[in-house]
Parts: sequence; structure tokens; C-alpha cells
Amino acid sequence: MNKFIFGLILLAASTGCDDSEELTCEVLADPNFCWTIAVSEAYACNAATTVGELGTDGKTCEFDTGTTATFTPALEPNFDIQEFTIVVANADGQCAKLVDDHNATISLKTKSGTVDVHVAQKDYTVECADGTTYATDKPLDLLACGNGVLDNAKLPGTTKTSGSFGITPRPAGATSFVDCAFPATTP
Repeated sequence: MNKFIFGLILLAASTGCDDSEELTCEVLADPNFCWTIAVSEAYACNAATTVGELGTDGKTCEFDTGTTATFTPALEPNFDIQEFTIVVANADGQCAKLVDDHNATISLKTKSGTVDVHVAQKDYTVECADGTTYATDKPLDLLACGNGVLDNAKLPGTTKTSGSFGITPRPAGATSFVDCAFPATTP
């Protein structure tokens, strides 16, 4: 009898502990979704309309607005980085920190707190700063949330090309979260 009760306890513990909410197209489209709010705050903290100038060390990009973006690792012209951290600071101090480990985690910290996204083929989880967790075991189905167009996809993510970094989905009218030009080289 003791083995039976112990077995029931193990079964309940293994099946009843998931208190996450379902990640759906409706959640992704909600303007109050934690990722949407964090992305809007991140883009607002770097309201630069021009391309910033990357320092010769490849670590700091300065914008005409006084905003700076610091990169780890340093950027190189061949741009072969997989994982990165970008810290953006303005006159008020650090206003956004984006970490993409290229394996399975994206983290975005803004004034609202930190939102973590865990990406796997059969498990996609968004952990909000308030403790709410959204999850799905069919993330590829959610690509249809943007009418099947990858640029309109609503799933949280990042983009990177040369010195330009984006956070998706982008706020309306936004182009890049951070866009930096490498310094001109003299022959």
C-alpha cells in the first residue's frame, strides 16, 4: 500500500507542477504582453535615428543623442559572433540589456524588469518579470501569427547583420535596436 501511495505522489508531482499559461497568437498580439512592453522600452531607450559610430576597440558605439551601446564580445568587421550582450545607456543610465546566448536563451532587461525567452524546437517559454510564464510545445505553429510572413512573426527573438541588431517583433516604425558603423580604415 505504501508503494502505491508513493507512486501516486510521484505521478502527481510529475504531471501537476506546470502552472504556465499557454503561449498563443492572442498573447503575442496583446500590447500588454511582457515581451512587447520590454521591446518597446528597449527601442525607446535608444531613440537614435542615425547610425552610431563604433569605437576602434569594437566594444562601444556612440550615437549623436548621447546614447551608447556596449558590446560583449567586441564586434569585428567580419561579424562572426553567435552569442552577444548589448548594454544600452542614455543620460539616465542603463536602459536596456539584451543577451542572446545563441543556444536557447534570450534575455531582455529594461525598466520593467527582465524577460527571459527559452527557445527549443518543442518547448518555447517566456518568463515575465512579474513571474508569469507562457509556454507552448508547438512554437512553429505560432509563426502563423504574423500571417505566415517571417518579418511579421510575433515570436520573441533577435536579428543581427553586420553592426545592426534588432529585437523582434519590432515596434511599428522601428528599424534597428542598435545600428553601428565600423570606423573607416585608412590604407
